[in-house]
Amino acid sequence: MKKAIALLAAVALSGCGLPDIRLKRNAAPSEIVGLWTITAESLRDIKTDSDAKSVDGPRDIYQIEFRGDGTLTYRSLLQMPTRHVDAKGRWKLVPLSERKAGNELSVLLDLDGGSYGFSLDFTEEKGKLLLWTFFGDPDSWRLEMYEK
Repeated sequence: MKKAIALLAAVALSGCGLPDIRLKRNAAPSEIVGLWTITAESLRDIKTDSDAKSVDGPRDIYQIEFRGDGTLTYRSLLQMPTRHVDAKGRWKLVPLSERKAGNELSVLLDLDGGSYGFSLDFTEEKGKLLLWTFFGDPDSWRLEMYEK
């Protein structure tokens, strides 16, 4: 019984137990520069879980263009509330932490009501770099994923 309680406590203290798909190396700026498009699977899942009108973009464009000078054009989804935006902004790579290998992409958008900042993580599938963030509750494991 003590072992079962100890195991239960260990699981509870370990967080939500989601797999860590983050890239375990630093992504280079040269890997970021270019046009990234939301994956068909991500968009389908998001449209299924959201009010379709709130996520529909003009001409169904869901893209982020990162330029080498640190600027970007963002034509995609934002959350809280979920909506499609067309905005300019800046990006930079920042380290995850001293305890974790890798980095993340910090984005700062210029919107009519001010600035909106968020981060995108990296993962790699079959040698291909992907950008991602959770869409909604991280416990639901729904991802907003972009490919180049």
